[in-house]
Amino acid sequence: MVLGILLAKKMPPAGFLNGADAPAAEQSINGFPVLGNLQHLAGTPAPRVVIAVGNNFSRAKVADQIRVIAPAAQFIELIHPTAILEAGTRTAPGVQICAGAILCADAQIAEGCLINTAASIDHECRIEKYCHISPGARLAGRVTVGEFTHVGIGAVVIEKIRIGARSIIGAGAVVIRDVPDDVVVVGNPARIIKRIESQQR
Repeated sequence: MVLGILLAKKMPPAGFLNGADAPAAEQSINGFPVLGNLQHLAGTPAPRVVIAVGNNFSRAKVADQIRVIAPAAQFIELIHPTAILEAGTRTAPGVQICAGAILCADAQIAEGCLINTAASIDHECRIEKYCHISPGARLAGRVTVGEFTHVGIGAVVIEKIRIGARSIIGAGAVVIRDVPDDVVVVGNPARIIKRIESQQR
């Protein structure tokens, strides 16, 4: 996905890196070299990086590791050319917006968020840091999604809903009432089926 966006933007990567302590397990990925682990960044002045990690918590952890190894690193905003961002949309460092995604007027997307293929985020929505809005998810106007939350594929959220932090909205769920922090909701209408304990995150 990340490589696809880079190539669509005619921004071929210098290469790929493994985790902070992992050796290079492969010589190349799709013809681009594996340069080593995150320590490679220590010798690169002001590296421009994209974190190709789907899990919200893991993506944030890698970002923290990079800030220690390479304090001057720049987390680029990676937006597919076919994505639509209307007037007033604001994005932050490390945001990835995939093909066909639509962000309507005055939507705010915080650091490290992943807005996946053909997701639709309507006017004045606020997506807090390190969220993942899955392919085909639909958020109506003025929805707020708390940090580290995952909205599943094809989920629908009606207007003015507040979804809490670190929660999971199941695939195809229809959210018609606010969702608290640290829960899993599924179904139509969406209902809580599980509390998420801290050790499960």
